[in-house]
Amino acid sequence: MNTDDPLAPLRASVVPGGAVHVPRGWVVLVAELHDELVALDPTIAYRWVKESYGGLWADPVTDNREVRLAIRRFEQASYRTCSVCGSPGALHGNPRGRYRVWCPDCAAGWRGRGYGLVPETVGTDNPHAYDRYSADGEGLWCEATITTADGETRSRTSDYLCLGPPPWVGCGLEQVFADLGLPYLDDDAYCAAADAIESQLATGTTATVELASGELRIVLVEPPKVGA
Repeated sequence: MNTDDPLAPLRASVVPGGAVHVPRGWVVLVAELHDELVALDPTIAYRWVKESYGGLWADPVTDNREVRLAIRRFEQASYRTCSVCGSPGALHGNPRGRYRVWCPDCAAGWRGRGYGLVPETVGTDNPHAYDRYSADGEGLWCEATITTADGETRSRTSDYLCLGPPPWVGCGLEQVFADLGLPYLDDDAYCAAADAIESQLATGTTATVELASGELRIVLVEPPKVGA
């Protein structure tokens, strides 16, 4: 590993027009991710590796399922890693929809500026209401279905969302789009879709949002049984 820039090998794997924007607290995490992905695919290349809606988002130029599953694990790990110092952390948010992962020490200076732990921010009467839909206490399983204008439907099931409570999207919606073959949204459209999904799942197990490519339906499901 390059001690001057641990992410130098990763930066060398970014395609033209792409970029790497990683907060210093995640440098070790992202360097470990790149090492694992190179072991799976020595020709791995990236469009983007960056922070997105509080968590890590890595966008590889591949459809390799093992690569994407590995990325998903590291993206989930980023929500438990302070983006400033790398210590164990938790997601914090403010009413304007800005999210950061901080440890208690790094969060201290922001608590008076509208930031709070996400469960504190959103509130819930039953903190365990969604546990049945999670296999690991972090990811939230759901079936995502797109129905296009001509009636075609495509569905995928995975732990796309974050447990909360209530459920929140993080950057899992980007993976839904990738798995369903949908075009990525710009930031404003993404935020609007994420807000619509989160507001509906705060009081139920189903969310529907209209996209330019069709109707996207998210239904919470129990995770598959081990060995099933």
